[in-house]
Amino acid sequence: MNSNFYRNNWYYIGGVLFLILGVILAVFWNDFDVLRRLTIMSFMAVLAHEFEEYGFPGGFPSMYNLVFRPSGDNPALGPLNQKSAIFANVTIAYPLWGLPILFPDVIWLGLAPILFGMGQIILHGIQFNIKMRSIYNPGVFTTVFMFWPVGVYYIHYIYTNGLIEWWTFPVAIVLFIVTLIFGVSLPVTNWFNRKDPKDAFSEKEMSRFGVAEKLQKLHSKKV
Repeated sequence: MNSNFYRNNWYYIGGVLFLILGVILAVFWNDFDVLRRLTIMSFMAVLAHEFEEYGFPGGFPSMYNLVFRPSGDNPALGPLNQKSAIFANVTIAYPLWGLPILFPDVIWLGLAPILFGMGQIILHGIQFNIKMRSIYNPGVFTTVFMFWPVGVYYIHYIYTNGLIEWWTFPVAIVLFIVTLIFGVSLPVTNWFNRKDPKDAFSEKEMSRFGVAEKLQKLHSKKV
């Protein structure tokens, strides 16, 4: 597969993977135990979340670079760019959400991405909406209606079935934090923030959801 094609379409490819997982889940529902069903749904949630952020309605690159961490004269270049987005959302996220499907009985492994997904409410449900004075931004829908329902039921299930040890949550939280730092924060703000033009988001990616226009209107109201 051409690298440029993947660079510009990874979230659409993730959408196709979402559909494939949905078919697998439906066909083999009775063959999967509850934990495997939940871990598959958790992976589907992150794929849908990424599609909402970058594909439809999209606009997360502008939300991050114009609203959350504005930096420089060319927001298409960073701090978030195509390279760091793929690293965080594919290289890191796919194993983080995919491995629990293969090992559903390793509870701390499944719990870490659950907490990561539910934690999206801080950025999407609170920080972005406060800054934009809004109730929606790309990523809110899947956070509220996918990450949280799956997460709440997962935690309820492992708790009521006695699958939690005293160390389960601490280990999962450590994995969550390590992933956040080394899988998202440092790659975006440091490792891949090199201002290389070939890593810039396309004009189409930056224009989705009309973030720049919304921000301009917001600033004009303040004046």
